[in-house]
Amino acid sequence: MVLSLFMGLLFAGIVLLVFLYSRTLPPDAEETGLAAGIFVVGSTIMLSELAALGLGIAGAMQRRRKKLFALLGVACSVIVLAVINSQVGLVDLASGVATMLTEPPPEVHVVSPEDN
Repeated sequence: MVLSLFMGLLFAGIVLLVFLYSRTLPPDAEETGLAAGIFVVGSTIMLSELAALGLGIAGAMQRRRKKLFALLGVACSVIVLAVINSQVGLVDLASGVATMLTEPPPEVHVVSPEDN
């Protein structure tokens, strides 16, 4: 639970710092280094959340143990992973689904070999 909670707070802090930095950044500034740093930190957070999820599931499956903190850790991990996924992946998925629903399906042309 502690690992998941700490990584969730770190992710929230990184998001806030990026918003603050992007507001104070001059228009012609180079953003490649910032993007690379955010990618490294984001990947570390994602891997740590997956590890916390695995540890939480393992703790919840143990017998003769209190499972409160294991279940809270699983819940925190799932919430943080869902937030990360919503910020990164589901936006592209939602725009792809929206264009797929609004546009007509592409035409399919069947070409058969000529009979000799």
